[in-house]
Amino acid sequence: METGSRVRWWLALVVFGVAMGALEGIVVVYLRELYYPGGFVFPLAPMPRAIYLAELAREACTLLMLGGLAALAATGFLRQFAVFLWSFAIWDVAYYAALKLALDWPASWLTWDILFLLPVPWVGPVLSPLLYCTAMCAVGWGAWRLADAGLRLRGGEVCWMAASVALVLWAFMEEPLQLIARTVAPEPDRARHTELVTAAFQSYVPVRFNWTVFSAGLCAGFAAAWRMGRRAAVARIRH
Repeated sequence: METGSRVRWWLALVVFGVAMGALEGIVVVYLRELYYPGGFVFPLAPMPRAIYLAELAREACTLLMLGGLAALAATGFLRQFAVFLWSFAIWDVAYYAALKLALDWPASWLTWDILFLLPVPWVGPVLSPLLYCTAMCAVGWGAWRLADAGLRLRGGEVCWMAASVALVLWAFMEEPLQLIARTVAPEPDRARHTELVTAAFQSYVPVRFNWTVFSAGLCAGFAAAWRMGRRAAVARIRH
């Protein structure tokens, strides 16, 4: 790719990610005005089922849009994977920047947030997803380097990435999953589980974020990126 084309490509990617993050932030401004007029705090406010399902659909559509961008912006799995990770990171950073500009929120890097709802709510300090964005960018760089060198992913690199995702997801979902387990375990009637879990989350306030598990996941992501980048560099030297 020529220098001018590369600059335009990166500019388009950044503009798309920033615009998407800003749009996401605008939607959340509306939601907070409706359900958290005094400012967002836990526990979660009651939300009509139709609105909750619309939120789930919006999150799924966000992932599909990022996947569609990756498919259009690059060829080959590794490059498309890299674009998906980079655009996801840009979108996430832009989303929090938009909320800060519009609502002066979060108050600090350690302010708790509801990060995602699929398949169960994810919670964590605002700093945590932003930190993981750096690992996503690093893995994207490693994947792109492999593609440039004409190489494929190896099992060890896939394992590092899988471990990274699993550990970080556990850090985000640990308390919600424990809350769900405690809520449904004593109730034999499965038909009441949804009602009970909904009520439980409406009184749930996050207590502790597992920074140890999260940090391990973050390091695993960087380890995957380092292995990919190193292997690509060795292949270039040999050729």
